[in-house]
Amino acid sequence: MPTRPSDIKNPGSYIGFGWQNRTTDDLETVREWWKRWPDAGIALHPGPSGFLVFDPDLPDNVPDWLQKHFDTALFRPTDEIDSKRGHRFFSLAQGQRFGCVLGKLKPPKAEKWGEVKCFGGVVIVGPTEHPRVGGRYATGPGGNPILVPDEIAEKPMRRPIRNRIGC
Repeated sequence: MPTRPSDIKNPGSYIGFGWQNRTTDDLETVREWWKRWPDAGIALHPGPSGFLVFDPDLPDNVPDWLQKHFDTALFRPTDEIDSKRGHRFFSLAQGQRFGCVLGKLKPPKAEKWGEVKCFGGVVIVGPTEHPRVGGRYATGPGGNPILVPDEIAEKPMRRPIRNRIGC
């Protein structure tokens, strides 16, 4: 879905309130959006698109057991400067639903490492311009994400969060 360049992390910046119910993969709708807003950034609503996405903002704090799974995920860097930072994509199995809550993936101490995005969340994808570090979100390399590993699937909360922007 399109996002305003000055407010790319707000998925409703162009299509408005209730964006979670207005996301689409309908090619004609997407074409109309980009005719209307040709400079828009691109936001992906991961859950309905079939993905569970992890965004480790502090990659050095990711627990070792979780990092081994991240190493097998489809990776899209979020900037061209720090190749450790980026989104880790896993495919959802039939019927899997996760919200944007770390649940049991939350570290026991105050050592934050990042976020999980699925139903109700959004990730910005390439070639959208990155607002903080310059450059653009990466569009490659290509590939097919693997299914969410069981060890991860057991831990996040399954209940989707509704009507939260930016989770």
